[in-house]
Amino acid sequence: MISKEELVWISSVFNGKNYDNAYKIARELAHDGNYEKALVLAEYILEKTPGHIDAMILQGRIYAWKKHFSKAIAILEAAVDEHPFYHDAYAALLDVYYWSGNNARALHIYQKIKENHIETVELVEKVERCMNQI
Repeated sequence: MISKEELVWISSVFNGKNYDNAYKIARELAHDGNYEKALVLAEYILEKTPGHIDAMILQGRIYAWKKHFSKAIAILEAAVDEHPFYHDAYAALLDVYYWSGNNARALHIYQKIKENHIETVELVEKVERCMNQI
């Protein structure tokens, strides 16, 4: 739940209805290491535009960077389920599987990738990276 103080802050950095622009701000905050502000903004985006895939992926990546792997995996697996043709969701999930040592789960995701015909060199390499750790 977003607090009143957080809403005031959100209003100061995001003015309008362009949630893709808000996502860009959240991504910049995350890349600058300001994970908490980025998470607040991503949560706000998702409240206003449920299913905003890039905001979901950003949340998952931030939680992974903070080593909250189970939360990251839950978010990213939901992203893959909700958007099964979106390459970046798979890439982020495979990264988290690798970072968290959940490499065996990559095989199941690889099956989804093949079923949805979105195999790319990047995704195949990420799957192989996980498989090599087993």
